[in-house]
Amino acid sequence: LQANLLIQVIHRIARNSLLKMNGLITIADNAVYTATKDGNVDAIKMLHEYGADLNKAANNGATPVCAAAQDGHVDAIKVLHEYGADVNQSKNDGWSPLQIASRKGHAAVVDFIKEVVKSQVLNEVNRLIEERNKEDLVNLLTCGITHNNVLESDGPIVIANNKIYQRSAIEDWIGRSPTCPLTRTPLEENMLIDVTNEINRRKRDITNVNDQVLPLKRKN
Repeated sequence: LQANLLIQVIHRIARNSLLKMNGLITIADNAVYTATKDGNVDAIKMLHEYGADLNKAANNGATPVCAAAQDGHVDAIKVLHEYGADVNQSKNDGWSPLQIASRKGHAAVVDFIKEVVKSQVLNEVNRLIEERNKEDLVNLLTCGITHNNVLESDGPIVIANNKIYQRSAIEDWIGRSPTCPLTRTPLEENMLIDVTNEINRRKRDITNVNDQVLPLKRKN
């Protein structure tokens, strides 16, 4: 069924107050995939209104965002994100929507997802600073390749697959093996998200947290 026809079907079901009954909600959930594959923003909005799960994964782990990323429907992804769908959730094979869109050459989708991921990671940094959570902050800001704190380097700082790296280290890694160090899924330079200025602006606050003395952990 095409998305427009599915809209009519869901609309009739919803009118009869049957959408929430056991089994019938899956009609709406499945319709989301057709709507996102078609880039039908109106259908996505209506399906959300009627209770469809916009983040429900298929057996292979693919979400509606993955479907939209595959075909380059950036407006559909923006609406899914607005309604709470995770634009960064990977499939079972480790491929993320960002990697899918990049491999397909959908630049607009790549740019949007990169901005969302950037915001999410920086929000996490802010949260850890506010909570003065030294242990997790140190882990987050430790380069996954050199295992050094990214603030110890004067070079650019980037996010790759939700992990923070020194750009020189991750670019050298990609040059030898164009895959993510964590997932071994494809990683290309256009997927790197520069956060140098944002991290450096927080350097004083980060240092204040890192300089605090943590209490010794009691042995059981």
